Amino acid sequence: MEAGGYEESALPQQQETVVSYDEMFPELTGNIKGGAVQYAPTQNNQWSNKMRVTSSSVTQVFRIPREERKSDQSDKFGEEKESRQRCAQIMSETGVHIEISTSQDQSLTFLVTGKQDQVLDARRRILSNFQTQVSHCLSIQLPDTG
Repeated sequence: MEAGGYEESALPQQQETVVSYDEMFPELTGNIKGGAVQYAPTQNNQWSNKMRVTSSSVTQVFRIPREERKSDQSDKFGEEKESRQRCAQIMSETGVHIEISTSQDQSLTFLVTGKQDQVLDARRRILSNFQTQVSHCLSIQLPDTG
């Protein structure tokens, strides 16, 4: 008998099963980049086919400084009736929404909202209506080689 009062043959024998590291932790399949496993999405996975939703409306803000403004009757702060009429005409022609504000330094700020092509057309019209067209003539004297 053993010290605990049991015989060796009376205790059930446990068989030790040796499991290797590779069996316990199998290798992950996938693309390994930078030490991290990245799984390539399958073609039939519903989460890999993300819908792309883009806004059909864009907003653009631009400013015309006082020095670049065409001279009109709205030189005083708060008196921009003519400017608003021109903006209303551009809005009806292009289908965009235009907000105009005059700052204390007499610069005009425009906020144009609409579809991309309409906003670009409205911006072109606003600049042609409100911004001066500058042209300079330079006279260059050629040296007399005679």
